[in-house]
Amino acid sequence: MARLRWFHYLIVLLIFLVLAVLAGIPLRPPETNSFWSWMLVGTWVMFGMKLADSAAYIRSFNSMQNHALFVFWTNFAALVFSAWGNFVTIPFLADPIVDLHVSWIVVNSWTLLFSVPYLIYGTYSIYACFRRYFYVYIFGRSVNSKKFGLAVVVFNFIFETLYLAFIFFWFGSVDVPLDLVSRHVDPFGISFLLVAIIIAARFGRSPSIPDISAPLPSPVRERPRPQPAAAPRPAQPVAQPARVAQPARSWDTGMARRVSVRVAAPEAVRVERVNIDELRPKGSVLSKEDFKCIFCFNLPKVPDDELRGIVICPSCRHPAHADEFKEWAKSSGLCSRCDAKLPETFRKRPRIVSVKVYLDAMKRLSSQIKG
Repeated sequence: MARLRWFHYLIVLLIFLVLAVLAGIPLRPPETNSFWSWMLVGTWVMFGMKLADSAAYIRSFNSMQNHALFVFWTNFAALVFSAWGNFVTIPFLADPIVDLHVSWIVVNSWTLLFSVPYLIYGTYSIYACFRRYFYVYIFGRSVNSKKFGLAVVVFNFIFETLYLAFIFFWFGSVDVPLDLVSRHVDPFGISFLLVAIIIAARFGRSPSIPDISAPLPSPVRERPRPQPAAAPRPAQPVAQPARVAQPARSWDTGMARRVSVRVAAPEAVRVERVNIDELRPKGSVLSKEDFKCIFCFNLPKVPDDELRGIVICPSCRHPAHADEFKEWAKSSGLCSRCDAKLPETFRKRPRIVSVKVYLDAMKRLSSQIKG
């Protein structure tokens, strides 16, 4: 699909820059508030364009919007536009539209148009961090979604607290090149902040994803029961199959899979040969973080993970437990680590490397691992 290019944002920026200059310098000394009010309107338009463009691109791969752009930056934009409600000087946006008969609570068009939409989406994104997402993708790395959601809630609380203290107590004592048009509290900002705190308190202690790291239960072998003697039959040669398919079940994810058991002579040894370069995560400097599963953030280990296997991303070569990768691939066509598009054949039948082979590769690459 066609993506927005940098010059599209530049055109919008230049348009609102001209409007800001005309509003700030019309035959009178420059008005800083008017200039920045119009520049913030242009920023709101550009940020909305970026959100819509990124959402459409990610949706084309049937992936979730678990990126910092949709989680953190929407909350930050809501707070900034809510705070500017005390400084906006655009007449039709600054005028109060609801009289609550309380001098420090005001609802104006600026707040309803530019802050409330991001407050709604930002609060939903915080909820998704606790209930829907496995992780949040930020600065090229994936972080635990629940911890990231808690961090966003704490940031929102600190920002709102410091801003209110600045407006009501510190503004007169600090030299700021802005005029305080009004001194009020945004009721929507406080309400959605309280909702976010309730969400964090309600779901903060519960796991954001089901526990799928537990080892599979060992099969129980029953002793053969004695059978009644039967009449002897003539001996007939019985052909032994070279491969017997036995169904096994992953108790953690509920996915049925086929396990092939090879019947061979006792002296035969099956060796899994893998090029070590194919298992090395891409990066100039390696750390133990690069060898952790991109979903559960745990290093592969034995004997707990022996029956799970490892899937290597063909783009960034970062590992994932096979069962967790298959669950992810059902709803997403992008790698959760590097955000690259996964080939359709790889999603349906990925190459699975045993945990022992992967740990052996880590051991051979230990000289390149820092920390």
